[in-house]
Amino acid sequence: MILDLGGKIGETPLRLPSSFASRLDLVTAWSDSPNRTELARLCAASILICSSINDAPRYRVESGKPIQFGGSATDWLVSRDVPPAKIYKAGPKIISKILESIPSEEEVEDAEDFSEAVGEE
Repeated sequence: MILDLGGKIGETPLRLPSSFASRLDLVTAWSDSPNRTELARLCAASILICSSINDAPRYRVESGKPIQFGGSATDWLVSRDVPPAKIYKAGPKIISKILESIPSEEEVEDAEDFSEAVGEE
């Protein structure tokens, strides 16, 4: 996925975070009914967590605090002339892609059943 942020950044490729914990941090923070301020921060956090912009701040997965990171991410993006509207528009799309990458309970159970069946042969 290519995201056009405008400002001094322009187009940047996005990728799913390699850290599964980072994915869960974003998705669970999003689904915990955050207020508008927290949603805005999560949008900015999702952009930087999924981008590979060289001088951007990096999320410390061991912190488990994507909303807190979102404050730094927002400041960093806005300081590079990224319009807040672009941040708010991109966030839900990114979170949706991350959510799609997380296996459902049913998928995990199916994989477990398959593994057990293969082990019995």
